[in-house]
Amino acid sequence: MSDARQTDDNQSMPDNISLGDEGEELIPESDIPGATLVGDKEAEQAVDEMSLETVERDDGDDLTLPAVESLIRRKVGQIGELKEKSTQLREMVDDVLINDADYTQAMEAAKEAVKAKTAAKVKMMNQPEVRQAVEKLRDVKDQTKDLTESLSANLREYERLAGTNQIELGEGDLRQIIFNAKLVKRAQQ
Repeated sequence: MSDARQTDDNQSMPDNISLGDEGEELIPESDIPGATLVGDKEAEQAVDEMSLETVERDDGDDLTLPAVESLIRRKVGQIGELKEKSTQLREMVDDVLINDADYTQAMEAAKEAVKAKTAAKVKMMNQPEVRQAVEKLRDVKDQTKDLTESLSANLREYERLAGTNQIELGEGDLRQIIFNAKLVKRAQQ
């Protein structure tokens, strides 16, 4: 956003940010087509309604397969739209920050600090004992990942065989088995 105006204290401010009577910053007016800004009651209500929908009806009957598929398609579309709006709003905020001299100066100072930190880290990582510790850390992380994947498979099998999603690991240590499903694009064959 290149359109900006000067405030009383000579700070640059985009035209879509309005100031109240006391000079406080109000919710920006969006110039992004279709964008909904935080504070928009209609948008907040729509998000609340989306989050209240469930796969089960109130009477306990399960929805039909076509109804669940339709619900999934609609929610995937809504998530895509929200991600697009989020990107547009993030760009708007970034534009506001870039036009601020104090912020720009702080960003330059931060870049210099990162360079100094990186140089110090490289120097330390070249020491043999640090390299050995890093290699051991990598091995421990790999072992943890492998065990976690194996445990997940074992828990699925346990749930199938036992017919329950709970397991007692020790005296009074009852755990619930949960699985987290997500939707990913299918690989082209």
